[in-house]
Amino acid sequence: MEATDAFCPNCGHSLAEIGEPSGGPEGEGPAGRTPESTGETPEEPGPEPAASSAGSGEPTSGPSEPARGHAEAADTPPSDADTGGEDRRVDIPDDPFEMDVFEFAFKYPLVRGWRQVGIGAIVVFLSFLVLPLIILGGYNYRLGRSAALGLPTTPEWGDWWGLLVDGFRLLVTLLVVGVVAGIGFAAFLVAGLEALAFLWYLVVLVASVGVLATFLGTGSVKATFGDFRCLRFVGTTEFWLGLAYSIGANFVLQIAFFIGALLLIITIIGIIPLLLLLPVFQAYSYFVQTSIWGRMYYEAEAAGKVDSRIVSEEVPSRW
Repeated sequence: MEATDAFCPNCGHSLAEIGEPSGGPEGEGPAGRTPESTGETPEEPGPEPAASSAGSGEPTSGPSEPARGHAEAADTPPSDADTGGEDRRVDIPDDPFEMDVFEFAFKYPLVRGWRQVGIGAIVVFLSFLVLPLIILGGYNYRLGRSAALGLPTTPEWGDWWGLLVDGFRLLVTLLVVGVVAGIGFAAFLVAGLEALAFLWYLVVLVASVGVLATFLGTGSVKATFGDFRCLRFVGTTEFWLGLAYSIGANFVLQIAFFIGALLLIITIIGIIPLLLLLPVFQAYSYFVQTSIWGRMYYEAEAAGKVDSRIVSEEVPSRW
C-alpha cells in the first residue's frame, strides 16, 4: 500500500492530504484562495467590546448620566451669600406689599433678618449718649421712607453720618410741631381756657403723627409743610386707618412683652434676660410703628390722595 492510500485511523482522512500544506503563501486562504482572487470583500475587524466597569474599573461606553451636582444645585435653596448676606429665615414674600397692613407692620422690619433689630437694640441701649438716639431716629426715618416708596428691601445700618443727618432733620420737623403746640397750649392756659388747651393738645398730637408720616412720604422738611401736605394726609381715610393699625399693633406688642416678661420673671435667672430683651422690644416697636405709617402714606399716594415721589424718590432726606 502506498503512502497516498493510507488513511488516519482517528479522522479517516488521507495521510497524503494531511501531509500537504493546506494553504498557499503566507496570508492566503486554503488552496491559495485569497479575497482578491475570489472577488469577496474582506471583513474589517469590528469594534472590541468595552470592558465592564466592574471588571476593569473603567467607565462603560453607554450614555452618561447627568452630573448629580447640577441636579442637587437646582434643588438647593440660595444661601445667605446668594442673597447678599441677608438672613431670610422670616417667612416674608419677595414683595412685602402683598401682605395686609397689619402683617406688613410686623414683618417688614425683618426683611433683612433680626440682625437689623439687634443693632437697633444696641443703639437704643446707648441712647443716653443722645447721638445714638438721633441715629436711631435716622434709621427709623429710612425704614418708613422705604415703605412709603414701595421698596421691597429695608435700609441697612452703616451709613452713620447719613443716619445722623436724617435723624436731625426728623428732629427739626417734629420740633416745628412742638413749638406750634406749645405756643397754642400756653395761650389757652393764659386765657383761662383749660378745656380748649387740652383739646388743642389732642389736636396737635394727632397732627404730629400726620407730620411724621408726611415726612416719611416726602423725604423733605419743606415739602412736609408745603402745600399743606401734612394736613391733607390727616384728612385721608388712610391716615385714620393707620391710626387704628398703630393702636392695635401697640396693644399686641405690649401684651406680648407682658407675657414674655412674666415668664422670665418667674424663673430664677429671668431678670437678666428681661433686661436684655427690653432694648430689643423698644427698637422693634419703633420699627413696627414706622412701617405702618410708611405703608399708609404709600397707600394714600397710590389712591391719588397725596403726593411724594414728585418731590424725591431718594431714601435719604432733604431740607
